[in-house]
Parts: sequence; structure tokens; C-alpha cells
Amino acid sequence: MTTLNKIDKYLNKMEEKKSDKLQFLYKTEDLEGIVGFKTMQSLLEKRKVGGAEYDKFFTKMLKKWKVKSYKDLPKNKQDDFFNDVDKGWNSKKEKGKDGIN
Repeated sequence: MTTLNKIDKYLNKMEEKKSDKLQFLYKTEDLEGIVGFKTMQSLLEKRKVGGAEYDKFFTKMLKKWKVKSYKDLPKNKQDDFFNDVDKGWNSKKEKGKDGIN
């Protein structure tokens, strides 16, 4: 199993745990009174790194590379793909506007 697959598997597992916890809290508690609920909900909504805008950009990059998932690329091309993504997307910590080359 490649490192990227391990990371993806780990993130999916963590997402399931968060989702299960949120559903449990929803069924058993008054959510308005739970400290940190909005933060937890926000994290669940933004799980895919940069939120909706990043998702759109990432999908655009997949189309550019003519694949449905980065996992469809040969292993030797995955680094090139992610370098291309990194060039095109600036995080909030980097100069420039997000998603602008």
C-alpha cells in the first residue's frame, strides 16, 4: 500500500469516527448547547482540504489530467499531478489568491 493510500485510508477512518460522533450527539443532546459543535460541523464540511472552491479546482485538475482520481495515474505521474495542483492553488498561508495560477 502506497503512502498516499495509507493517508487516504486514515482520513476516511477519521471522517467516519467524526460522523458517527456527530450523529450520536445529534440523537442524544441539544446541539445548540454543545461547545465546539459548530467547529466540528465546519471541519466535517471542509474535510476535503480547502472546502468547496478547492474541490472545484481539484476536479478541474483531474479533468486536465484526464482521470477520475489521482489513483488512476501511474505512480510515477502522481507526484507530477500533485506538483501541478500545488502550483495552481495557494493556501491561505501562501501569497496570492486561492485557486489562481
